[in-house]
Formats: sequence, C-alpha cells, structure tokens
Amino acid sequence: MTIFKFLFDNVPVGTRVQLIDQPVKYSVEPDGSHWLEVHEPLSRKPRGVLNPTEKSPCR
Repeated sequence: MTIFKFLFDNVPVGTRVQLIDQPVKYSVEPDGSHWLEVHEPLSRKPRGVLNPTEKSPCR
C-alpha cells in the first residue's frame, strides 16, 4: 500500500493539510526511527536564485 492510498483511506474529508515544498525532508520520530524523503520540487524555480525582476537583498 502506498502512503497516498493509506492517507486517502484514513484521513477524513475536510482535514487541513500543509504542503511543504522542500525536495529533501528529514525527521527523527518519537520512536527513534529516522525518515528521509527526496523528490522533485513542486515548483521549478530554483531556491536561492532571484528572478531578474526581483531586487537583490545585498548590494
């Protein structure tokens, strides 16, 4: 069973969710297990790269 099927079958309709647009996520769970999730970013704009129309925060 995939995580998506599990969530679809077990999370009630209307439950609030939060999408985290981070291609790499790491966590240590209360039971001591470690989880690493790596996937394609949700957006194609590279992090840390300014759009040419944006002003640089540094001079």
